[in-house]
Parts: sequence; C-alpha cells; structure tokens
Amino acid sequence: MQASVDKNAKEIKDYIEEIYWGSGKRVLLLWHSKVGVDSAAALSMYWNELKDKVASLALAQSPYGGSPIASHILREGQFGDYVNIRKLMEILICKVIKGDMQALEDLTYERQKEFLEKIPSAGGASH
Repeated sequence: MQASVDKNAKEIKDYIEEIYWGSGKRVLLLWHSKVGVDSAAALSMYWNELKDKVASLALAQSPYGGSPIASHILREGQFGDYVNIRKLMEILICKVIKGDMQALEDLTYERQKEFLEKIPSAGGASH
C-alpha cells in the first residue's frame, strides 16, 4: 500500500467491512511491514465501527516506531542530501509504483511517535 497511513487505514476499514458483511464472520488480519502500521491505524481510527468485525490482528515486521531508512532519507543533513536519495525515492515512489511520498513520510520516527502518542493504549493522550 503505497499511500499515506490515513488513506490506507480508510481502505482497510472498508475492506474489513466488505469481507465481514459478505461472509458474516469476523475477520483475521494478517499483515507484513507497512500494511501492519496501516491496519493498526485503521483499528485505532475506526475502532467503534470495527471492534465487532475483527477477530484478531497478527503482524510481522511492522515498523511501529518508524523506519530508520525513511527517517534517514527524509531528514535534512543526512546522507540522502548528498547523493539525492530523496529525489530518487520520489521518482521511485511517485512515478514508478504510482504511490505517494506521504507513505514514506508516515514511516519516519517522528511521524510514528506523533501517531502513537494519540492512542490511549499506547501511552498517549485520550481522544
């Protein structure tokens, strides 16, 4: 999922509801990498709508705390500034895979920290 976490979370919510209403059974979510971040965001953002439709969430290698690669590519003054890694990633993400740079930005340490602080069970402030 090459879009932002917010956009992907909405798509995952819609997908879960479609599967649930089509089967009448609670959904088991099994994801890897960034989709794990997106699905956890979906459950957090749409908990009231999804709590009775999801049986469980199982994730592998999802970068909840952010990705060092994303943080280094996008942080000014890092290696990426000197070899135009950011520009290369923009071309790769936006032109080649038709994605959104927000997807990479959402995986930085800073963005993940902001997101996690908003979730009550993760130690953040309540909504």
